[in-house]
Amino acid sequence: MTASIRLRCLTILITLMLGASALGDDLAPEATKWVLPIATPQESEDLTPRLKKLKEVLNNQFVIQYQQTNPVCAFWVEITRQSPRPDAGGYVMIIQDGCVRLLATDLEQLDHAIARLKKVRIVKPDGVYLPIGLLTNYRLIDAQQTEMAK
Repeated sequence: MTASIRLRCLTILITLMLGASALGDDLAPEATKWVLPIATPQESEDLTPRLKKLKEVLNNQFVIQYQQTNPVCAFWVEITRQSPRPDAGGYVMIIQDGCVRLLATDLEQLDHAIARLKKVRIVKPDGVYLPIGLLTNYRLIDAQQTEMAK
């Protein structure tokens, strides 16, 4: 990552941290205003329209970045082509203050992830906010369930 990208990321993160108190106590710890670009390691005719749809959902004005490595301060989208079972694709989206990592097994699952994000986003006059946490369509494993199975 170049020094200018690091500086830009740091500036954005500081802005986000200072702006969090202005959101009010009800949003500050649970949501983050999305102001960073979308990035992905591959460019393809099938992926680009979906990334444009994601830009619309986020009300994102940045150019989509195509990079070999995750720039960290971005909404990173990756198609893994890996699935726990051949018939069971899925997605995992980790949303943090200042970065999102979205891993989808295929383009269909990316479509599902974008649709889900559209449902949970918070649209305010000053921008789009994302809930901080984990979004997935995989079954979550609870520690109690694992203990009971022993």
